[in-house]
Amino acid sequence: NGRPDIDLGNAPHLYVKSIVNVGKVRGDEDGVASSAQILGPRGIAVSPTGEIFFADRNNQKIRKITTDGICLTVAGNSVPGLVDGPLSVAQFWYPIGVNFNPKGELLVCDSYNHRIRKISPGGEVTTYAGGGPSVCAYEKWPRFDLPFSGYWDGPASFAKFFYPYGLACDHQGNTFVADSQNFRIRKIDFNGNVTTLAGSGKGDDNDGPASIASFFAPNPIAVNSKGIVFVADPSGGQFPTKHKLRRISPNGEVTTFAGSAYTYGKRDGMGTKAKFWGINGLSIDKYDNIYACESLNQKIRRITPKGEVTTLAGRDYIDLLTKFSDRDGPATAADLFMPYDIAVNPEGTRCYFTEPDEDMVKIRVIYPKLYRDSPFLPKTPLSNWANFS
Repeated sequence: NGRPDIDLGNAPHLYVKSIVNVGKVRGDEDGVASSAQILGPRGIAVSPTGEIFFADRNNQKIRKITTDGICLTVAGNSVPGLVDGPLSVAQFWYPIGVNFNPKGELLVCDSYNHRIRKISPGGEVTTYAGGGPSVCAYEKWPRFDLPFSGYWDGPASFAKFFYPYGLACDHQGNTFVADSQNFRIRKIDFNGNVTTLAGSGKGDDNDGPASIASFFAPNPIAVNSKGIVFVADPSGGQFPTKHKLRRISPNGEVTTFAGSAYTYGKRDGMGTKAKFWGINGLSIDKYDNIYACESLNQKIRRITPKGEVTTLAGRDYIDLLTKFSDRDGPATAADLFMPYDIAVNPEGTRCYFTEPDEDMVKIRVIYPKLYRDSPFLPKTPLSNWANFS
């Protein structure tokens, strides 16, 4: 469109703006995005047409924000369940991770149903993977969910998952799933076969070959243009919270890309010299830059393909117990509150993130604010974002 090639990494000024549920009223009412009600938004994704889709987890719905700033329910009816079919009758049970595949289909981690669901552009919800016979991953786990959960590779309809929380799709049509309570990264290929990409099934953080490497409750996951998968472990059971970003090569070799396992912090820098605290969401732009939501640092970080970590947005730590703030404004002076998931548009010029905490529940955007009436910004309020995507 003749616009300069500027992205979130080289823009001179970045700005944070609340765009959904600005009044922070909890509910499920559709309408103009700024006044629409949401309840526990988690996973978020940008569609090929520029619409913003998100999992409204506690409303048991998948919703979207159109390019003219209207928030609409796509599927789900606030009743938890497992029902495939037309959008108007489909049901989910705490949907959490969402992402688009190359066909423009929206894939959903239906966490409490232990399945991956698919929403077609034509408006049909189906089960994409999961649903085989009951197989318990560990006998010590609570058994109330055994009719659905387990660990099993094979054809998609036969495979089993155990609280899938995050997913990412590559350009070849493969889907990568963070299978949190199986402590593994699973792969669903374009033919519908489920395999284990990496993870021994032991809850730990060891690097190494696919069968030896270990994860603990992996959640955020993303894949770049070269087919390299990135994943973070949000917590570590008997171990301290994990604070590093892992890299998985196409053959399953796992290495540490940035951060450190047992030392948290907010330091920018190269690779393992940088420090994180509570990575909860990942997204990758067309240049293979990684964007990370840090719930505990309350920041958005950017990691280049070479591993350089910088802070994109978020003022220094706010006391989680005594101070609640959601101030918009210049990115590094804005107050974020436990951001959960993140989605960058393919051009790397807009970055959307969810804040699900009940005191600040909303969706916000980071964008370059160059100058008044810039072609990068709408001339009308952001709640009516024509020409905004």
